[in-house]
Amino acid sequence: MAKLHERLLSKFLFYAKWHKNPLHAPFHFGVFFGLSLVLTATLIYAVTNWPNVYASAAAVAAFDKSAVKNEQASQKMESLKIADNYIVVLNRGERGAEVQKSFGLKAKQEYRHAINGFSAYIPKGRLEALKKDKRVSYVEEDVTVYALAQAVPSGVRRIKANQSNVALIDGVDNRVNADVAIIDTGVDFTHPDLNVYQHVSFAVDSTDGMDGHGHGTHVAGTVAALDNNIGVVGVAPGARIWAVKALDNSGAGALSIIIKAVDYVTEHADEIEVANMSLGGQGSSGSLRQAIATSVGKGVVYVVAAGNSFFEVYGGDSQLGTSDDFFPAAYPEVMTVSAIVDTDGQSGGAGVSTSYGEDDTLAKYSNWSNVVDVSNPVVSPGASIDIAAPGTIIYSTYKNGAYATMSGTSMASPHVAGAVALYISENGRASDATGVYRIRQSIIDLAEPQSAWGVNKTTPLSNDQKPEGLIDAGNLTTGGSNLRPTISISRPVSQAVFNEGQMIAFLGNAADAEDGDLTAKIEWTSSIDGVLGKGGSFSRNLSSGDHVISAKVSDSLGYSAIATVRISVVSSINSVPSVSILSPLNGAVLTTGTLVGFTGSAIDQEDGDISSRISWTFNGSVLGTGSDVNVTFGKGVFRILASVTDSGLKTATTSVEISVVDNPENTAPSVSIITPAETSSVIKGTEVRFSASASDNEEGNITNRIKWASSIDGNFGTGGDLLYSLFSSGVHTIYANITDSNGLTSSDAVSLTVEEKQADTVPPLVSVTYPSANSVVSGVVTMSASASDNDGIDRVQFMVDGADIGVSDSVAPYTIAWNTDDYTSGSHVISAVAYDTTGNKTISSLVSVVVDRVPTVTITSPTENTFLPGQAVTFRASAMDKEDGDLSIKIKWSSNLDGILGLGSSLSKSLSVGTHIITAEVFDSRGQTASASLIVTVANKLGLSASTDKSIYNNKDTVKITALVSSNSVPVSGAFVSATVVSPTGRQTAYLSGTSDSFGKVVLTYQINTKSGGAGSYGVNLTASKTGFANGTLSITFKGNK
Repeated sequence: MAKLHERLLSKFLFYAKWHKNPLHAPFHFGVFFGLSLVLTATLIYAVTNWPNVYASAAAVAAFDKSAVKNEQASQKMESLKIADNYIVVLNRGERGAEVQKSFGLKAKQEYRHAINGFSAYIPKGRLEALKKDKRVSYVEEDVTVYALAQAVPSGVRRIKANQSNVALIDGVDNRVNADVAIIDTGVDFTHPDLNVYQHVSFAVDSTDGMDGHGHGTHVAGTVAALDNNIGVVGVAPGARIWAVKALDNSGAGALSIIIKAVDYVTEHADEIEVANMSLGGQGSSGSLRQAIATSVGKGVVYVVAAGNSFFEVYGGDSQLGTSDDFFPAAYPEVMTVSAIVDTDGQSGGAGVSTSYGEDDTLAKYSNWSNVVDVSNPVVSPGASIDIAAPGTIIYSTYKNGAYATMSGTSMASPHVAGAVALYISENGRASDATGVYRIRQSIIDLAEPQSAWGVNKTTPLSNDQKPEGLIDAGNLTTGGSNLRPTISISRPVSQAVFNEGQMIAFLGNAADAEDGDLTAKIEWTSSIDGVLGKGGSFSRNLSSGDHVISAKVSDSLGYSAIATVRISVVSSINSVPSVSILSPLNGAVLTTGTLVGFTGSAIDQEDGDISSRISWTFNGSVLGTGSDVNVTFGKGVFRILASVTDSGLKTATTSVEISVVDNPENTAPSVSIITPAETSSVIKGTEVRFSASASDNEEGNITNRIKWASSIDGNFGTGGDLLYSLFSSGVHTIYANITDSNGLTSSDAVSLTVEEKQADTVPPLVSVTYPSANSVVSGVVTMSASASDNDGIDRVQFMVDGADIGVSDSVAPYTIAWNTDDYTSGSHVISAVAYDTTGNKTISSLVSVVVDRVPTVTITSPTENTFLPGQAVTFRASAMDKEDGDLSIKIKWSSNLDGILGLGSSLSKSLSVGTHIITAEVFDSRGQTASASLIVTVANKLGLSASTDKSIYNNKDTVKITALVSSNSVPVSGAFVSATVVSPTGRQTAYLSGTSDSFGKVVLTYQINTKSGGAGSYGVNLTASKTGFANGTLSITFKGNK
């Protein structure tokens, strides 16, 4: 079974790998599923063949340590573009129906609430025209997205939800008054432990929102499982769940459908307060961000998983809005959640360690953040990550009424979504984006800082230098009439900049409705320098760097309020910036009337890239400001200055000299085709890369002006590098044409043959490789097959007795788990069916196998394990087989020391001295074997005699006990002799021990205390022991007088 796990896991990781190289594809969508799963019901089979049950991705998997490492290093599932499918975002007020009619399109999804637009299949011939339509804001490619994977669960206890006066976790089914949308694989709305209020599906394989995968149901249970004395309890027990199914039962879904789910939440924003998204990808999607931003503007708090790729959420370039962002986690509009390891439900770091990290540390798979974009509306010590929550080994509800354990940031996010629901149920919902950001900031401010997590290292991930806090659900709500205190920071102001060594004034105010003025109790901390001071006013200097200053106060009942500001302390040493002119080159000769483009770059050690501050001048006159300016000159020689000034008023200057002359005699440009090669041939519909270079003596590189044309199809593109596939059949002459500014032209040409694709009639080849013909199988068997085809294999289906067993494999080597226990004993026929990519199929040769259950053996005697030499040992056992019945008489007994002992269900035998491993083994009629074993020790018993030097002792007398150890009347040296002395009252008053000498003698002494032990008969219980011998025991007595 372990090998089966490894095979299926390796296949899943082939699919689920999130590439860190952003050049691999414009979109990289990944699974934020859990990293591990232990099901309480039957195993499932979901995303990409093996998501959840054994590996990482959405909700359901069991990882071994090496698999976790692989998962952490590269858990990036690249989502594939959906060919010719696009998301069209329209300008405000435009009607989608009219645009669709204009271009002959049929919408798959209509968006009216979060964004204005639609998704549709759009042929290439109409795409460019659609993009240029004035009614269209922008167009994005549609892609496939994957879901990222009564006890009080440890995560609920760790964030103190069980201490919340609003959650009221006490086994009584009181329900939190909040509505939470779960955008996921759906939710099992028949689960007895969930309060599913609404369920809807936009996935292609469902109409009602039922979860056929398990991930969404697990997330929903962590948010709001009922407090009803069964199963588990959620963070916000009984909150109303809106099951919004956007991912199908394999855990996949189109980006356009995710946007439709957000559109639905926005439509119901007057009811839904919180939305959880334990899914995401790597890339850049303006339409999804726009949709979420609109929904946030309606007052919905979006809580999202940070991702399981052990990477910066802004990607390798640490910049928001680029193709390597993890989204929606990187969006400033959402509440992003990382995952910690928690194994005991409490702080302190005392819980057991896991392969994901030590107890009370950030999980090794979790994404992190060191940078935050200025557009982020909240301030968090975790940069662009708001908060952390337990995400490892989380127990929650699962599909089909079951329960399961999973790990991943998918499991952390719903802890926070539930906590937000608790906060809103007491403090009220947001009505706009400002309200949403106020809720996020409050929860960040009330978090448990990493310094309070426990004794373990607070940041085990060396790349993560910004320690976000842990969600503290117990501190979010006060319950009853007590009001939370208020606090504000007057100085320093947020975003202030100070010089290193400068004294900084700290001024704050705090008050509480019940306790009055709490200003004197304000505690000030810095994210860099730690504890700064206490009280409402003081001054001190800080270390250089970007500080998050926190002021915290607690009332007499322990409820807290926190205010934060972000300031910077810079080095007082200001370096001179550097500036360089990239173009034109010094000494360039240009013609009159030419628009001259000046491009520059400026860098400052303190301020970074300050190219936007470059000032371009000629003879004191400003020509423009920025990294790029364009100027037209008359005839003459011009020296152009580029200067830049940093924030410390240090200036750098450089210059370039150009000559502008009357237009000389013009020469024709030149052009050369690089690809495709001459006389190339392709199949019709194949995408062909066209590349060329063009230059002109007067104008330089003019490659971008190249125009491409076909002798059959006419013009088809411009530029030095493009892809095109819509050629007609035939032999094309491909022209690359170039024209300079004075109208002179040149061209280059190659021949390209476009052939019709021939229908594929060649069937694939397939054969069963395991199990082999006539083999005997039992339990779970890994069936495997080999397959090949000239056009590629689409999938391989496995059959037993001519019936499809329900699962196919699309990645070589092709395997599947076959549970033979579901089939009758005897002969069965297995086969494999291979399908190629054009629909041809082949059925393999039939392979006959025999299903035979493994027999069982149970040893019932002996029940003791130590015997004397020569003593007969009675062995008894029974053996049963489903097919052959009672096999007890066939049991073969053996010893690792004495060899074969005999046959049968009962056997008496004396054994040689030593420790024996006794094995009872049986074979059934088809050669299936089973065995059981036990350990028996045969050794001489030690003889023990003992006496006291007197029979009666007075108080404080010394009792001398002499013991002799022997075996077969021969003294035994080196034996350990222990003795316990028991008073007349039955209390043990002494423990004595010693080792026998060469005469087998050991003397033990003891001072009697009859005042405490009493007068009467004292007992001495002696035991002698030595390796290779059975223990000897003896009891003697003596009397004590007061």
